[in-house]
Amino acid sequence: MDHYIDKINDLLPPDVFDIIFHILRSEEPDKKGLFQASLVCRTWRHHTLRHRFHSLSLTLTAPSDWDTGPDEDSYSARDFQKTQLFLAVQHYVQVLQLTANPPFLSPDFAHVARFFPSLHSLTLIGILTSPSSPLEALYPVHLDNLTISGSLSAYTMKARPGHDSRGLSAVLSQFSSIKHLKLVDLYSLNEDDEPSGSDNALPSLSSLTLRQTPLEGPMADIIERMVTPGRLRHLDLTAFSTNEPDEALVLAHRRHFAEPIEHLKVSVTCWGSHDADEVSSYTYLSCLPNLKRLALAIELELVDGVVSGAELEALNAVSWTRATHVLDSLDVSSHLNRIDLWISSTEVFDPETFLPRVETLLSEDCDARARFEDAMVTLVNQGRLDSVRPSLYCAPPTDHGLVPDFHIHSGQVPRTAFPRLDRAGALQV
Repeated sequence: MDHYIDKINDLLPPDVFDIIFHILRSEEPDKKGLFQASLVCRTWRHHTLRHRFHSLSLTLTAPSDWDTGPDEDSYSARDFQKTQLFLAVQHYVQVLQLTANPPFLSPDFAHVARFFPSLHSLTLIGILTSPSSPLEALYPVHLDNLTISGSLSAYTMKARPGHDSRGLSAVLSQFSSIKHLKLVDLYSLNEDDEPSGSDNALPSLSSLTLRQTPLEGPMADIIERMVTPGRLRHLDLTAFSTNEPDEALVLAHRRHFAEPIEHLKVSVTCWGSHDADEVSSYTYLSCLPNLKRLALAIELELVDGVVSGAELEALNAVSWTRATHVLDSLDVSSHLNRIDLWISSTEVFDPETFLPRVETLLSEDCDARARFEDAMVTLVNQGRLDSVRPSLYCAPPTDHGLVPDFHIHSGQVPRTAFPRLDRAGALQV
């Protein structure tokens, strides 16, 4: 066996190993295959090292140090730092997750991040749950992506604890440049008696994702300070439903940072209204004259036996009508290169159940869906829309957006659902 492994190692250049292990890492988030490959021989252990530690999860339990904190899903930060492995892999880490356990507000996130010189993506979990006065970072860290997550699930129905707006501002000030900021489940941002970190210099954003984080109150003030006029290009609101995205866009318009947005992601759902004809949301897409790409997630109710066929049709008519209003509210001067049409269910389904149900639903006549198709065809005929790329997902948007694991091969389903758009040559299947 060792003879054959040695022969393979002699025949294949290192670049080929990198490609193979990169694919293995991409297809197995738990990295089990990579760790198994690392046991084959010393050469493979060396080749897999950069891929095994491309992403890393660390647990912190002290507000200003790498402290011990047992966690079955992540390394203890202080224990990991003491190992010889730390020195061997710290330059390979590009994606880092720091979890505060128990939740606290730490002044030293940037200090920890600087131990990983190749880092471009950082996620902070379990912070901002109690007021504090964080220290300013002496040497701000440059990141491509920063995610700050609340400590509770986005779908927890119990009251969420408030988060400290002064602390959020102080944490953001530790990172001098962020291309993309993602805020997750900061649903209740407490406004302090003191100004919310108004003295802290905040990074300038080009991309913003809000997951269950309403753009209102002190949050709106903080976001406004990070949006340099003319720079914000990408806004993702797919985790919102009913009229919350519209409220966010209204505020973005009033705060004068909506106009340069080129890529917008929103979702519509059947819940929150009992009459599709009276739904009037997304009236402020007209404030996005430079919009070039629209991602639209349409949640459909597929559960039968709970409601009657007529009730099910009425519920889904709400989703299609809201989607039509999205298109009707577009600025008359905007030209869309593409609409990414994400058709998803309101609940998680296994693929074997989801696909036949959605095929049946989209093959039936539906006036509301026909009106939505009319709106797309009209945009195509007016020269305001180049193409539509539909895809199917057997779960609704989550804190992570539409999870790739829930993507279902659509086959010919979109052609059945939108035949006139297909004949117009705008449907990409």
